[in-house]
Amino acid sequence: MSKIKLLYDVFKTMKDKEAFNGNIKIQAIENEKKVFFLSNEFSTNKDTGATKTKVTTEVDYEDNKLNHESTTEFNMKDHFHHKGGHGMWMHGKHHECANGGGMKNKLSHVTFMLGVLNKIKLEEDGDKTLLFLDLKDIICEIKEMRQQFNDVECEETKEHKHHHPAFVKELMDMDASEASLKVWINKSNEAEKVEILANGNKNDKLQNQISASFNLLLNLAW
Repeated sequence: MSKIKLLYDVFKTMKDKEAFNGNIKIQAIENEKKVFFLSNEFSTNKDTGATKTKVTTEVDYEDNKLNHESTTEFNMKDHFHHKGGHGMWMHGKHHECANGGGMKNKLSHVTFMLGVLNKIKLEEDGDKTLLFLDLKDIICEIKEMRQQFNDVECEETKEHKHHHPAFVKELMDMDASEASLKVWINKSNEAEKVEILANGNKNDKLQNQISASFNLLLNLAW
């Protein structure tokens, strides 16, 4: 099966869905100690915007300790309205410098995305299709792109930088010895499970190297 055809079918199927239900779990371990855990059970209706989440958070990092659980109901459409339509994990807008760096950055991003698409592998896993992507080299490429962007950014750009989700920063901070993305897709072109795994090393605030692992697991129910 063509990778492009499969991805098109999956995104089209997801776009046509009226409701999303599932749970996401994120865990970070440093030197065999669980320093962060988040569980979010969610349900949302795209048409009405009605959303309900049950979030459990555990933090045990340096002098910070937290155990928190909350259930929240809100309307996603109202949330987007107040956020100016940028969504929950998007903030700010890049303004390109007048030196032509904007076009170079855009072309670099397109080249990067095409490279990612080329590296995707498809495997049969029972009655499901497994989409597999080795993230180790990709993480290194992203780090290089970020450094190149930082080298050419102007003062205006610095004031409008994107704020990424915490798990993206966790991956970027790691020197990963292994990292992977897996997506399980059923016969109806529905993504049922997404898993990101990474193991490696990172430096703490004192620049001591510590072992680190990261896991993100998303389960979707249709």
